Amino acid sequence: MTSLSKILNKTIDTETGWFNWKLGTMGGTFAGTVNYFVNDSHGIAEGLRGGGNQFLFNFLLGGANSKLCEYLAKEVDNKYLAIAASSLIPTATSFVVNYLWHKSLQTAEPLDSSIWQIPLNAISTGILGYRWNTQKRNKQNP
Repeated sequence: MTSLSKILNKTIDTETGWFNWKLGTMGGTFAGTVNYFVNDSHGIAEGLRGGGNQFLFNFLLGGANSKLCEYLAKEVDNKYLAIAASSLIPTATSFVVNYLWHKSLQTAEPLDSSIWQIPLNAISTGILGYRWNTQKRNKQNP
């Protein structure tokens, strides 16, 4: 049991793990709320289903994608390539998986539930990528 506990703690540790639960929760709450309103014209149940699906999706993939963004920003040597990759790769991954997620769960408006996130993801991961890349460079050149 102790080793399972260590694995779980390592996984969700925002500093060293592969999943950032804080950013996942924030992104899930925001996107779930937006998606409720995208789908509520089909009824409250459809709004809740779309919003709930989006919350779960953003919590899981957003938490993992934020760590992917951080990894790319810190590990790619070229500053501009690192920032571009840390923005574009998580954004593209998020859109494709998000659309397939909503399509498979039969959300009322799968494309509308997915496409609005592209500019938001590109901007937020671009800012985070720039921040993480700058932190890395400041540690290398004090």
